[in-house]
Amino acid sequence: MSRLFILLITITLAASVSAQSNAIFLSHGKIEFEKSVNVYAQMSNEDNGEWNDLMKKASSHFKVSYFDLLFNQNKSLYRPGRETNDKASAIFFFQPPAQDNVVYSDLES
Repeated sequence: MSRLFILLITITLAASVSAQSNAIFLSHGKIEFEKSVNVYAQMSNEDNGEWNDLMKKASSHFKVSYFDLLFNQNKSLYRPGRETNDKASAIFFFQPPAQDNVVYSDLES
């Protein structure tokens, strides 16, 4: 019984090692990032109780932003992604820092 158990463990380890050796590396692609900000938590830091209640009723709980990372072997581009039509965006009178930043990297230079 113990020999069968050892044989099964050996086969399992051999299969996992061979699966790891077949790793795929992408040379280009696009990654979409989603950032969620808890709007209610930011409002609770203020002392205006009635004003906060009105703002909470008029907005959604989370403000969602999207960002894209485009890359190939030599270059990458990080930029704001798709637009959202959530109510939290209309409530914010200011944008968080770096919300509209675009970062271009040339990895050869």
